[in-house]
Amino acid sequence: QLPRTESECPLGLLYLSVLAFYDGVRSGLEDEMLRRWAGRVQSLLARFPVYAIALSRWPVFHALEHFSRLHEQEPEYFCDDSTGVLDWKELRGVASQWATSKSEREVTEDMQGLEHILADRFMTALRRRESQTLSEEECEFGFYFMIANQMVAAANHETQHLPPFNAIMDTIMARVPFSRIAACGWPIFTVLVILADLNKGLWFFGGDRKYLRGYSDWNLRRDELSPLLPAELDFLSPEWRSEARLSTQELVELPAAEYSEAIRRKIELRESSSGPLRPIVRGIVEAARKIVEASPP
Repeated sequence: QLPRTESECPLGLLYLSVLAFYDGVRSGLEDEMLRRWAGRVQSLLARFPVYAIALSRWPVFHALEHFSRLHEQEPEYFCDDSTGVLDWKELRGVASQWATSKSEREVTEDMQGLEHILADRFMTALRRRESQTLSEEECEFGFYFMIANQMVAAANHETQHLPPFNAIMDTIMARVPFSRIAACGWPIFTVLVILADLNKGLWFFGGDRKYLRGYSDWNLRRDELSPLLPAELDFLSPEWRSEARLSTQELVELPAAEYSEAIRRKIELRESSSGPLRPIVRGIVEAARKIVEASPP
């Protein structure tokens, strides 16, 4: 049944594979079966951009963060004896306190102080290409933690800065075993849980609920809630409903490649008449296209 499940819903299979792997860890499943489940998780993580997994409704990063405590921490990745661009032991301590407070939804002066320290250290390490390179050499997973945070910051405020951080995080998730990230001592999965909540507003971001869905700081205008339809159609009006019905009927039976191309054409048509989409909206559409394109034909 797994090939069929992967064909129908690969992100759903990714989530269930994470659960199956950790259920096996807890129940003492034989090593060969654990390796198979771990390999499936890793291959599915590599198929999708990190932001596509985060934007989906499958709590993949929540599961990875929740079960990371089952891994024995590996001090070789802590960088406690490494100093140079930063004092990495200090940064890891601040990062751990921050992640704990964030997970407990604390909003205190202490929390704000931790975030100021993190912002200062990120600026020191990431403001120049030379310091970025040195940071990655000095502390691989500390550098990954900073990049994940910058990805959230860009998604939250300035989406035009997302692409370089996306590219790095995609490479990390495809190349580095998820079990090593869980055991590295840096709260990377906690940051990705926060990223996943940006378009939902269920845990970390309250958002504006006027659209009956929490978009947090990714609030969309009424015309942006349906970017495949003409911008002049008022959201949920009779004309909008009629056009949405026709568009859905047109798309629903298409194979993956044609579906993605049809979306591209609809976006092109809309932009030709109403101007370019904001980066935030284009990012959501492109995430959807990438998920479809990664699905089997």
